[in-house]
Amino acid sequence: MAKLVMRISIILLLVLSIAALIFGMQLFRQRETLKGRTLKLEEAVKQVATTLEVGDNSDVKVALADTQLKTFKSIPGGPPNMDVPLGILTKAAKTQLTRLNVIRSTLSDTQFTLTNTEERLRVTLTTLATAERDVKDLTAKVTARDQTLSEKEVAIKTLEREKTDWVVITNTLTEKVLTLETEKQHVIDQVNTLTQKVAELEIQLAPIQKKNELAKGRLGEIMYVNLEWNFAVIRISSGSRKNIDPDMELLIQRADRLVGKIKIVNIIDDVAVGEIQNDWSQFPMQKGDWAIYGE
Repeated sequence: MAKLVMRISIILLLVLSIAALIFGMQLFRQRETLKGRTLKLEEAVKQVATTLEVGDNSDVKVALADTQLKTFKSIPGGPPNMDVPLGILTKAAKTQLTRLNVIRSTLSDTQFTLTNTEERLRVTLTTLATAERDVKDLTAKVTARDQTLSEKEVAIKTLEREKTDWVVITNTLTEKVLTLETEKQHVIDQVNTLTQKVAELEIQLAPIQKKNELAKGRLGEIMYVNLEWNFAVIRISSGSRKNIDPDMELLIQRADRLVGKIKIVNIIDDVAVGEIQNDWSQFPMQKGDWAIYGE
């Protein structure tokens, strides 16, 4: 009887051990998933922070230390919990959104003013063109009168009076033309000023970020390396994206030296996350190293 109980106990202990092992393996896989997810969230938060300005100073961006995002509950003497940096990030985002809305309102008012100015300029140019045509017509009439004056000496006095009248009118119109030219130049200067201001506002609203092209033959370039968590982030060239899949191994080189090897874990758009293969490491990987196909 005792042997039977002992056998049953041993069998139960073996079954429980196997179950514990299975649960442990499942928990380990979940830990790896949570670890990767946490790293991606931390990296995304830090990247967002670098685009947010501190207060009204556009030259100072929000900076978050790695330790600030790794502490869920603070302990005495340790770093503050993650609520503090996240609160700073939220406040900076709200402030920048308020400034952006003000800039949008100013741009809308500026565009409205520019439209009105362009309309006034159009009317002024139309009036100027009409005045120029009138001046040409009057000049032609004066020329015709002069010819008639030489041909008809009998009516010379009358023609002289008419000539004097036309000259006065011509001078008056010329003065008007000069005045319109001055107003036209003033309007053009205003339009140029407003156009420059709109361009500056557009630059503030949509900054252009240029990406360096990869050298020929390279599949990607390392953007970020975390040796503590043993992974790296690679920017993939547009022509190589379709040829790279998860679980693919890529060699990492620096100049003409082999640095190591990376196994692709995940690909999002033109960015890949890879696990550093330590048994291949020749040198510590760093930003700027480039990836090629592995053997």
